[in-house]
Amino acid sequence: MLICILLLVLIALVAFLWWQNSSLTVNHITFSSPRFPAGLDGYTLLQVSDLHSKRFGRGQRRLLRRAADEKPACIVITGDLISRGDRDFSAALDCVKGLAAIAPAYFVPGNHEADLPDYARLGKNLTAAGAVLLENRRVEIRPAGGGEGDTYFHLLGVADPLPRREAVTMEKQAERQLRAARTTELIKPLLPHDDGFCLLLLHHPELWEPCAPAADLTVSGHAHGGQVRLPGLPGLFAPGQGALPPYTAGLYREGERGLVVSRGLGGKKGIPRIFNRPELVSIRLCHGEPIAKNS
Repeated sequence: MLICILLLVLIALVAFLWWQNSSLTVNHITFSSPRFPAGLDGYTLLQVSDLHSKRFGRGQRRLLRRAADEKPACIVITGDLISRGDRDFSAALDCVKGLAAIAPAYFVPGNHEADLPDYARLGKNLTAAGAVLLENRRVEIRPAGGGEGDTYFHLLGVADPLPRREAVTMEKQAERQLRAARTTELIKPLLPHDDGFCLLLLHHPELWEPCAPAADLTVSGHAHGGQVRLPGLPGLFAPGQGALPPYTAGLYREGERGLVVSRGLGGKKGIPRIFNRPELVSIRLCHGEPIAKNS
């Protein structure tokens, strides 16, 4: 009898962990700003982050089905499609190829891509799969079919400028300061000369305050939702932020500026996600009073 009970508990635990780590959810966020162009009011973009080579069905079909259901106008991929040390990029490339078939897809590298000795090969394959690489670049996003006048916004992407092999001997505080300083220098030349709305793709959310004051909205990943989220409490730990991190999931606001952080899709091998299911983030951008909300 005891063996049967223990077996049932084990089965229930395995099922729970599978559900927590492989069952997708979508977080819907609305961000309103008087600076967002009225001609693009209601523009929806989908954020995909921190896949870490995880698969959601053959050819990523479960992930791609959920992405297509959101009917995004564009898709932003905020880094760590792979994990450092990966040589097989097929999970990431299946994901990107399918996403690019749904809507224009823009990719900014994360810290794991920065650590790849052969990142050039991955970048070439991502481009062939249909992604636009925003590695320290800026593009204008306009309505489908083009647009005139001020009916556009700026999309900026900044790569992680500090590979792990360079930071490995540094104290954490020195590493944070150097990463912030380099990121700030990368952002400066990307800022537009006009007064258009700026959306910044920045893998590290902890860099939002020191590095992104000129961006109306910053979209990040990296924190993995704090890895373990006890009911009613925020995440417990995030890389770059440490214990009880301030930015792990959802939307944060400071005046008219906003930060969206995705909990991501994958994570570190051997560390399960608890009360922290993999997510896609659907962001609806609106012209209007500076209201931001999770919905």
